Amino acid sequence: MSGTFCLYPLLYMASPFLGIDVSVASMVATVGSWPAFVKVPLKLAVAWTFTFHGFNSLRFLTWDMARGITNKRVAQTGWAVVVASFASALALVTLTAPHIEATSGEKPNGSSRWMGRSE
Repeated sequence: MSGTFCLYPLLYMASPFLGIDVSVASMVATVGSWPAFVKVPLKLAVAWTFTFHGFNSLRFLTWDMARGITNKRVAQTGWAVVVASFASALALVTLTAPHIEATSGEKPNGSSRWMGRSE
């Protein structure tokens, strides 16, 4: 993931010379055209990396206070971090699921306004 963050600026600077459009609008349109069975696992993978990092950093902060540094407690908190990060990543993906389903341009409730934008 960090490689993507490092290579994207280089690609963005070289894009006029390569003749490719790597603007945010074109990337959003490209990802928006993908089917849900591709977007959901991708979103889950990205969300899990951030939630795992966040929960594990809290675990390391408790170690900095010299708490929970027994072999049994380290194993318990390790599995707790895995479960909590996966559950929260799944919740984040579930919260954004209406955006995945509405990529065809149709409004989910049939109204004329979607996401605060009028047509």
